[in-house]
Amino acid sequence: GGAINNTALASSGDTLQIINNSGETVTAIYCTHNLNVLGHDRLGGDVLRPGESFTISSAPVTTHRYVSVRVYFSGGRYREWQNINLDNVDRVYVG
Repeated sequence: GGAINNTALASSGDTLQIINNSGETVTAIYCTHNLNVLGHDRLGGDVLRPGESFTISSAPVTTHRYVSVRVYFSGGRYREWQNINLDNVDRVYVG
């Protein structure tokens, strides 16, 4: 028989990698197609330390061409990227 491969469900363009190039700890990552509805923290209470990366491979990355990302730092401030075109971008450097 043949093996069933469930890892190929998403196409190569259906992920967005968040790379923490800053000297700060990221405490929350939100990814949405509508900044009025941030949804849940993708880190789920975990943190992203300097030099680490996190890959989003679920909606809205898999369902929308344009998404926005908001990243919170341990000090409370945040950075935001709006209307990222996933056809052209597959990683965000948080610096």
